[in-house]
Amino acid sequence: MVFLLSRQTLVVIVLMKPEKINHKKDIAPGEKALWRKEDYEMSGVNKVIIVGNLGADPEVRYTAGGTAVAKFRLATSEKYKDRQGNMQERTDWHRVTVWGKLAEICAQYLVKGKQVYIEGRLEYGSYEKDGVKHYTTDIIANTMQMLSGGGNGNRSQEPEPPFGPPEGGIPEDDLPF
Repeated sequence: MVFLLSRQTLVVIVLMKPEKINHKKDIAPGEKALWRKEDYEMSGVNKVIIVGNLGADPEVRYTAGGTAVAKFRLATSEKYKDRQGNMQERTDWHRVTVWGKLAEICAQYLVKGKQVYIEGRLEYGSYEKDGVKHYTTDIIANTMQMLSGGGNGNRSQEPEPPFGPPEGGIPEDDLPF
């Protein structure tokens, strides 16, 4: 056993392979195991972080159940020197899909040219068109942060009017002071 002390937390790590534990010997009859081998096997990590500029306004659709789905393309650029010493620029395009409330926020605030930070996971798919199989790679976003640049930040051209007093004025007895 190894004991690690970190501030106010004591962590105990048992260095024993799950295959080496004899459940019949180590667990009394009628008791349940506190862990299962499957619970401690390492799962993979599928995480993408990308910062880029929108190639067009997001396209928003709704599922039959009413869930919003926004799709847009994000461009990332890289500048480098070629063998002759000339500056070159390469742009890669990424397909991004956003679901739910975040999709509605993207539809409302994101516009072509806007720089955004996207965090999510990769998802692979395929489809057939004219007898040819095409493969796709999408980023399924779960976090979006608007950054500087491009667009006006809000699609609606008219500013929202400020809230005014209710009709008939504010009753004197409702004032908080």
